[in-house]
Amino acid sequence: MRTLFRDLLTRHGYEVHEADGAPAALQAMENTHFDLVISDAQMPGVPGVTLLREIKRMQYGVPVIVVSGVVEEALTAECIQAGASNVITKPVDIKAFLPAVAVAIESSSRPKNRRLRPPQTRQTSSHRIDQYNLVGKLGEGGMGVVHLCRTG
Repeated sequence: MRTLFRDLLTRHGYEVHEADGAPAALQAMENTHFDLVISDAQMPGVPGVTLLREIKRMQYGVPVIVVSGVVEEALTAECIQAGASNVITKPVDIKAFLPAVAVAIESSSRPKNRRLRPPQTRQTSSHRIDQYNLVGKLGEGGMGVVHLCRTG
C-alpha cells in the first residue's frame, strides 16, 4: 500500500516521504514539518491509534488519514476521537483517495510547508451538487473526472 500511495501521490504533484514503521515515522517528524500523514491502523509493534496520538502530540494540527483493513465502528470512532482527519477502509477506492488527501490538506488550519504543495486545481464554474460546492477539477481520465468539493 505504501508503494501504491507513494507512486500515486508523486504522479499527482505531491512530495512524499516514506517511513518503514512507526519509529522511523516519529523520527522523521522530529526534523520535518509535514502537511499530511497517512498511516495504517494496524502495524507491527505499535497500534495505529497510538502512533496517531504521538503524531498529534509532535505536530499538533497536522491532518492524519488512517487506512484500515478492519471495518469496525469502534476503531473508526477511536481514530477520529484521537484526531484523525479521515479513516479510509481497504481496499482503498483510488478515485476517492486523492480527493480525501486534497481535502485533508486544504482543510488544515496549519500553515502549509512551502515545499509541499497539493496539485493545482483547475477552476470550474460555480456549481453545486446537493450540499457540495465544486471547488475545482483535480484530474480526469478515460473513466471520469475527479473534483475537489467542499460542503457548504
